[in-house]
Amino acid sequence: MLKYFQISLFSLFISSVSLSQQFETIPPALFSGTKPFKFGDILCTSRGSVLITNSMGLAEIDRMHLEVITEKGAVVDDKGKKFYFGKNSNIFKDQYESFAGIKLICEGPDKIIYVVSDNNNFGCINYNWSKAIGFPPFNFPGKTGQQKSITKIWIDGEGVLFIATNTDTIYSIADATKLFRTNSGDKRISTFMTGLDKDSNFVVTLGARTIKKFSLGVGVIPYSFAAGPDNVKTILIGTNNGLYEYEKQTGKSINYLKDEANVRLTITNIAASKLGSVIWFSTLEKGMGKFNMVTKRTLFFKYSKKSTASSQTYPVNM
Repeated sequence: MLKYFQISLFSLFISSVSLSQQFETIPPALFSGTKPFKFGDILCTSRGSVLITNSMGLAEIDRMHLEVITEKGAVVDDKGKKFYFGKNSNIFKDQYESFAGIKLICEGPDKIIYVVSDNNNFGCINYNWSKAIGFPPFNFPGKTGQQKSITKIWIDGEGVLFIATNTDTIYSIADATKLFRTNSGDKRISTFMTGLDKDSNFVVTLGARTIKKFSLGVGVIPYSFAAGPDNVKTILIGTNNGLYEYEKQTGKSINYLKDEANVRLTITNIAASKLGSVIWFSTLEKGMGKFNMVTKRTLFFKYSKKSTASSQTYPVNM
């Protein structure tokens, strides 16, 4: 049912003989069709490949080959009849009926990858075995919850999936990467089962993971995640109100940048140093910055903005 379109792109990244590096873009004309082709999120996997979300699904760059993975046709049951996914949208309906694109992607332990479709539905990939998108081991946002616009997903070292939405609520799902267990015959079997509910909607019917939620404060919107200083007990969360460290067991949090002269900083990305105590981050308002956890000092790096009124540049005041 999966159809693969493989294109050799040896010129994607080219090193010239003069040791200067050149980069070429992937021309959208390579992907013919009526639907506009757009790239989204990028994931450098632990397997050494690169996965790119796009308006058609997923693309994989592996050994300088680009492979666009799309779902075509329809899912049929054991009698050959087209499968009905019910009223509500889900990842299979997105792939086989509405042909929605994929907008978000992240990888966790054991090469388990999660994706989110343009319709805000979750899918799961066991990257050890295949590239096919399957159903996740949870029903998000839950039977009584309203559909949320998902803006970021991230998995920590313990396999906990964190989900940011366009609200101040953050969702977490423990054991999100433990999709299989070994039985007495030393065979790997799934830890959950899927099926249809009373409304014929495709859901997890057995072994569904528990979805927890928390907030860093009223109006504090999450934008980014990273591992905390200890890499286990805490995580870092970038928000529209600074950089937070969140303790998973107690639910306590601290805002490292709360004293930044009453300036609300939007942290769009985080990279914590593994060899030291420095947290690097990017902001919408003040460019790149770093926070030293020992001295508790924050440093921003001056840069120039180009004026829209003229071709001149001017320094940004920090």
